[in-house]
Amino acid sequence: MSRTAYNLGPGCVEYNSLKFYSKDDIIVTEALETENEISSVYGKIGERINDRHFEITFTPIGELESLTKYYPYQGSKIGDDIFPATDLPLIVWGLDGTKRTYNAAAMTKMPDLDLSTGKSLFGQVTFLCLGSGDTAWSGANSLVTHATAQTFPTTTLDTATLFRNAYTGVWGAKAAPWNALKTIDGFKVGFNLQLQDKSVDNYGVVQKCIAGLEVTLTFDPVGVLEADVLSAIGYQGAGAARGMNLSGLGANMVITGGTTPNLLTATIKGAAIKDYKLTYGFKTPRIKDVVMVAQNTVLGGTLGDYFTIGLS
Repeated sequence: MSRTAYNLGPGCVEYNSLKFYSKDDIIVTEALETENEISSVYGKIGERINDRHFEITFTPIGELESLTKYYPYQGSKIGDDIFPATDLPLIVWGLDGTKRTYNAAAMTKMPDLDLSTGKSLFGQVTFLCLGSGDTAWSGANSLVTHATAQTFPTTTLDTATLFRNAYTGVWGAKAAPWNALKTIDGFKVGFNLQLQDKSVDNYGVVQKCIAGLEVTLTFDPVGVLEADVLSAIGYQGAGAARGMNLSGLGANMVITGGTTPNLLTATIKGAAIKDYKLTYGFKTPRIKDVVMVAQNTVLGGTLGDYFTIGLS
């Protein structure tokens, strides 16, 4: 074997006019979804192909640009399709000159947001790739096109858009310690996007639509005492009752860090404490793993604007 035949090397992802550079490997999973064919006498006698399940997963290095492309489903309606009427291709560029173009892609996992001095801004993101609309599997390049001897994109990585700041949270109009909240290692915003398959017998899965979205905020607070959390979580006392609406305990959590013109502000709408841990020891803080859930009113089938982020 030739010494130069060992095939490896980094790359970047291009989607919807935005180039994503990753912290580590870009993982492309090209897999077939199959179903076993079973005989009561012989057991498994075959395996049938049901679908082509292609995913691209990576962790962006944290360039803060085109935020709507990182978080495209704010203000969506239940049942909204995530693949547009006109296919948006996703390209994986290899530094070695390879170019792999997937005909139709959509984001199925929005990146978690790490607001901390010790972590890069974005967590892992996942795209799902489907074949071209109304194109038979048997068509040439119906799903993906591979090319070699291509020119790697010359777009310069903009390190000026990489931010790591110390952040402070303000929870509505609540008194101290909630009006200037500090943490052990930052605030983490998580996104749980639920999707529903849409299938056609000829092609398999041809679309996914939104079935739900949940936004959570997790942190280990500094300076918060047992009584502070107890009075805010609604376990007991005035207004506490089985069946009460958690939104009645919520308020916007506004998290800020940095300085103008790079002052980053993230707002978790109607944040309410759902759970936390109370620990006794000298290695861990007394109050830890506080989890807040964004709350918002849904009108006309539109998902509430659970979360906003921007620079000023």
